[in-house]
Order: sequence, then C-alpha cells, then structure tokens
Amino acid sequence: MKAKEARLFFIFLLAIVAAYLAVPTVTVTELVYPIRKDSVFLRNQQVLLESKNTSDEEAVKKFLYNPGQLGLAYRDITTAASDGDSLRWWVINDSVFTTGYHLLVIPDMNESRLDYIEFADEATGRGLTVSVADMRGQGSSGGKKYIPGREAVSDISLIIDSLKSFFSLEEIAVFGTGTGAAIAIQAAQRDKRIGAVVLENPFISINRFLNEYTRKKYRWASFLFQKRMKKEYFRETGIHPDSLDIEKMISQYEQPVMFISRISEKNLDYKTEQRLFRVSPSKGKRWMALLTFDETPDREAALKKYFDRLATFVNVSLPKPVKTKPRYKRVA
Repeated sequence: MKAKEARLFFIFLLAIVAAYLAVPTVTVTELVYPIRKDSVFLRNQQVLLESKNTSDEEAVKKFLYNPGQLGLAYRDITTAASDGDSLRWWVINDSVFTTGYHLLVIPDMNESRLDYIEFADEATGRGLTVSVADMRGQGSSGGKKYIPGREAVSDISLIIDSLKSFFSLEEIAVFGTGTGAAIAIQAAQRDKRIGAVVLENPFISINRFLNEYTRKKYRWASFLFQKRMKKEYFRETGIHPDSLDIEKMISQYEQPVMFISRISEKNLDYKTEQRLFRVSPSKGKRWMALLTFDETPDREAALKKYFDRLATFVNVSLPKPVKTKPRYKRVA
C-alpha cells in the first residue's frame, strides 16, 4: 500500500514539475503568436455561426470584411518593411468628408483591423479620416511574432510616411488600445509628426501587464509561473519587463493625450487610466470612462458620447489639415 502511495506521490510531483516547465512557454506563445484575425478566420467564424441555424440575423450581419460594406470609401494598402515583412492597413473616408483630421488606429494584441470597421464608420461620420493597421504577426500583415517594441514603433513611422504620400498632413493622431496603446505612446515619443495620442485601456508597464495576464489565467497558482514567464517573454521578444514603462513615458510626454477607460464585467479597472492621467504633464490631457457599448443601458447614447468626445479631442489637438483629396478612388 505504501509503495502504491509513493508512486502516486511521485507521479503527482512529476506532473507539477512538467506544468512548471511547460506553462510559461505556452503562455508566452499566446502573447507572441496571437490568433490571426484575418478574413479567413472571420469566414470560419461566420460559417460556424450559420451552421447552428441561428435565427439572430443581427449577429450574422456583424461579419464585416471591409469598409465598403458600410458604404465607406477606402483603400487597402500594403507596404514592405526594411526586412521584407508586409504591413497592411486601410485608409478610410466618409463619402462626404474627403479631407479631415487623420486618426491612425493600432489594434490590441488579439484584435485586427476587422474589429474597427464600425469604429471607422462612426469616426469618419464625424469628419475624421481613419487608418486602421494590422501590426506584424497580427491580422493580414506579415511577420511571425507580435512584438509591441521598437520594430512596431518603426512600422508606425513607415505607415505615416506612406500616408504623407496620399495626404498633405503635418501631424496625425494615433489611437491605441491595450498593447496597441503601448505601441502608440512609444511611437509618439519618437515621431514628432504624431501630434496627439489616444490611449484606451493602457497598462502601467509590461511588467505589470505580464503579472496581471498570468494572474487572470492561473489565479492562485500564478506565482509559480510569473518569474519564468517573464524570462521566456524576454527571450522571445527582446523586451525586458522593466524596459517598457508606460507611466514613465506618460510623465515625459507633453503633447495632447486622451485616456479612455472601457469598463466591462471582464475589465473593471479604471484606476490605471486615472493614475496615468494624474502623472501626465500635458495641458491638453483628457480622460473618459464608460461602460462597453453592449453593457450600457442605452447603446446609441454611449456610442454618441464616445465618438463625439473622441472626434472633438482630435479636432482640437491637431493643426487644421490642408484641403487635399486622397489620390485614390473608392473601392466597392
């Protein structure tokens, strides 16, 4: 009997050791190689929903593959980075507003430009020109890894270079959410053509982001994996957890910046944005907190509030754009 108990205990210890060794690697893989939300992924999701014979026609209608489905004029642009990886993004205009203040959108790690078609519809309807980019390792862009570091910052400057060939713009506003917010503030510090930044649900630092990500995923057992996971992340990305400090960057950034707290059942945190707002020395800083649109009692009112304030911030923060039409025709 004792021998059997000893074997079971030994097997249990082996399982613990195996988990200790494997879990950090698996978790970092999720962060560095997120699921690509491109048109193939979206189509598979739509087929899966339709196969369930759903009677919810509104749910099926939400599958949007390009801005043209909402009557928006747009261009699908592909450019190559210096190492040959491709970058893809849309430049989107309302049919009425052919010029306007320009807003470049950087999606979160698990998002893509497909998630921002309705966003672009609302924003362009308020006079903004919107570009939505897939970063490397994300959506339809090239690259194997998603790394919110120097390479991504250089890619933002490359995208702005391209935009200047279509529009006579002096400055641009950049919107980033989650890890996209981390890319946005890094880019704003280095590229003076970025005249304003909008940060939605940013984090304090990559160190705290990794701690929180592990805590949510493994709860009480997170302490077993945090240290090794950070080492794995550094090995995969070259980003040391202590090197990407958003709070420090904000404290040194004096250009207009808007902080947005999107609160939901999955994310009840608004204090992070509040903390960043307080350390910001910008005279043009703003802060907005609101429920996600699907959880608010009045979705239309929440949409209006969100995009009215966003558009106003961009319009007030950037110099008046030159009246130049984009050098392309609408894509149906």
